[in-house]
Amino acid sequence: MINVSGICKKFERKEILNDVTFSVSSGEILGLVGLNGVGKTTLLRLILGILNADGGFSQIFGEILTPKNSKILRKVGIILESDGFNGNFSFVENMQFFAKIKGVNDGDLQKYLDENWEFLQKNANPIKQFSKGERMQCAIARAFLGEPKAIILDEPTTGLDYEQCDKFFAMVKSAQKNGAAIIISSHNFFALDKLCGKVIELKNAKIKDISDGFFNNI
Repeated sequence: MINVSGICKKFERKEILNDVTFSVSSGEILGLVGLNGVGKTTLLRLILGILNADGGFSQIFGEILTPKNSKILRKVGIILESDGFNGNFSFVENMQFFAKIKGVNDGDLQKYLDENWEFLQKNANPIKQFSKGERMQCAIARAFLGEPKAIILDEPTTGLDYEQCDKFFAMVKSAQKNGAAIIISSHNFFALDKLCGKVIELKNAKIKDISDGFFNNI
């Protein structure tokens, strides 16, 4: 589903990623950890084709993502630093917009909202008035819209309380059961322990599988 092969990236003279290689299969949840500023978000943006790699390549559904074939992103569930919502629109208005982009019809959208996000539907305020936690829930709602088979999430529990985290965990587990390949970058070790079957660490531009030591030390 998601394959990364020999990815390299420099900004000016600083090496951010050096020969990064890994894969995430259908039904697998991969955790990505590392200190602030090591390049985790850069790596996710490279996978999504938002940035260009200096070497190597990445594929989703067997295709290398570039600005020219960005339509593939419609099939991917994504949470990044910039959520892309129109702050002047309500939650429902934003979801209607993204449903059209993802090819989700009105009936399926309404069913999804009724089953999972009824409380957000009731908030008719523009999203710019939402709290940080509420806005993250909006991002989660959009990421899982249309049952994507590849999901890439950057710090998806930021601002969530424990009940909201439980809701997020349930949605990830459901997506995994449906065969999604999922990457979660997070500082929330509890979330990674609860969800991920494998954890890799990005350090000094390289990645290392730390699953055994990570889970034993939680």
